[in-house]
Amino acid sequence: METIINPGLYFDTGQPSSAIEILDLRVGGKVYSFSSGKPTVEMTSSTPIDLHTKVQLRHPVSPRSIELYVENSLIYQIDFMFFDEDEAASVYEIYSSPSNESDYWFNLNSRKSLSVLPVNIWDDIDWTNPRDAKVVVRDHWGNEASKEFRIVMRR
Repeated sequence: METIINPGLYFDTGQPSSAIEILDLRVGGKVYSFSSGKPTVEMTSSTPIDLHTKVQLRHPVSPRSIELYVENSLIYQIDFMFFDEDEAASVYEIYSSPSNESDYWFNLNSRKSLSVLPVNIWDDIDWTNPRDAKVVVRDHWGNEASKEFRIVMRR
């Protein structure tokens, strides 16, 4: 099995000026904006949850990583540092319906087992009570941004 590594690791470009934007959550087709504070999202264990985020340089680029924490525990991570070559076509599983090439939505609860998803333990969480959650988005140069929300799991 071959591993494909992010080629950006081999270029000494310094730390460019970038802006990380965390815009919205889309849960079961409903969009929750972070612009009005900490949203409460209602979902079931099978409801899709997508994050709308981007890293803005001269043009938008995909983030380096996205982490989802529930009650301060990392439960889901997308890491674009590397992926296995035999998963090349499956990597698109974590992108969800972009409206254009530079408008990224990321799947935060994929059930796939992929090398770009080193942490994926949604099913290990006790969802009996509502939970505080936080997403952390990092760019390729060490900058990060985060937003908080609340998850109410319905049966």
